[in-house]
Amino acid sequence: MRKIAIILAGGRGTRMQSDIPKQFMLLKDKPVINYSIDAFEDSLVIDGFIIAAPSSDVDYISQNILTRRNCRKFLGFSESGDTRYATIKNALDYLCENGYEDDTCVFIHDSARPYITQDLLIKLFGTFGKYGNAIPCVKVKDTIKEVRDGVITESPDRELLWVAQTPQVFSLAKIRDAYNKMYEQGDFNAITDDAEVAKRFGGIKCHVVEGNYQNIKITTKEDINRNTI
Repeated sequence: MRKIAIILAGGRGTRMQSDIPKQFMLLKDKPVINYSIDAFEDSLVIDGFIIAAPSSDVDYISQNILTRRNCRKFLGFSESGDTRYATIKNALDYLCENGYEDDTCVFIHDSARPYITQDLLIKLFGTFGKYGNAIPCVKVKDTIKEVRDGVITESPDRELLWVAQTPQVFSLAKIRDAYNKMYEQGDFNAITDDAEVAKRFGGIKCHVVEGNYQNIKITTKEDINRNTI
C-alpha cells in the first residue's frame, strides 16, 4: 500500500487581499507551501506527494519552490479547479490515471497549513490503518453562538464541537467514489472539507485524531505577521 499526499495549492489569495497567493507568501523567510513539502519529504510515513495547482503556476513552483531542496518524493502536478472540491477531484483522478491502486492511502492537505508535525502524520496513518480514514480535529475552546439576522438563536454544546484540520486521510477508492457520487448528484452545498464529502456521499464514518492548535490555516495577512515556525 502506497501513502501519497496531495498538497492543495490552487488558492489565489482573495481573502488575503494580496496579488501573491498565500501559499507562496513568505513565512519566516520561507514560502508557506514549503513547510508542507518539507514535512512530507521528511516523513517516514509518506511515500510521495503531488501538488494540485493551476497550470499557470507550474513553472513558478518548479523553479522557485521545489528547488529549495532535493524533492525525492515529488511525483507531479495535477490541475486545480475553480473550487476546492474540483481541485481535489482532479487530483484523485490524476492518481487513478497514473496507476495508483484503490488501496492507496491518500493524505489531502491544504498548502496554507504549514504547521503539520511528524507526530500527527504518524497518528493519522495509525488511525487510518484501524478505521480506513482519519480526520485531525481539535476541541473548540470558546463558547459558540448560532446567529441569525444579528440575533443569537442557539448556543451549541461545545463538548460536541471540534475544529477540523488537514491532512485528512482516506483510501483512494473510497474518497474518489464519494466525490464521483457528489458530482453525479450535483449537490455541492456546504462542502468545505473531504470529511463532509465522505460522510454525505460515501456513507463513511469519519474517525477523529486529536490534532494540535498550532495547525492553523493561513488565511489573512495577520496570520502571516503573527506566526513564526
